[in-house]
Amino acid sequence: MGKGADVVFECAGAPAAFSEGIKYLRDSATFCEVGHFTDTGSVEINPCLDILTKNLRIEGIYDNEPEQFVRAIPMLEKGEFPFADIISHKLPLPRLKEAIEAIAAGAKIDDKELVKVVIEPEKG
Repeated sequence: MGKGADVVFECAGAPAAFSEGIKYLRDSATFCEVGHFTDTGSVEINPCLDILTKNLRIEGIYDNEPEQFVRAIPMLEKGEFPFADIISHKLPLPRLKEAIEAIAAGAKIDDKELVKVVIEPEKG
């Protein structure tokens, strides 16, 4: 089959992450796009070379039902995937507005690119 991941979840919502994620897949693998809930721009891919010749399956996941979250909890509890690694920032509640504005502008916070931001109300 070749080297690469069986499944890639793109959770960042950055167009570059889509193109990068496709490159990490092995042949006949699955790419799950879950990070783009707003229009953050286009990506350039070559359908023949990037998708068809690798026999990839691409799934878009949007507006999930509560039952899907219930099914995901056991996977999170097992700790098989390093989901915590996608968190780029943990900010106190007073910085919420700054985070929203930075996300909307595609800007950095504290000289670091935003991937996923967690707001910690108890630290504000």
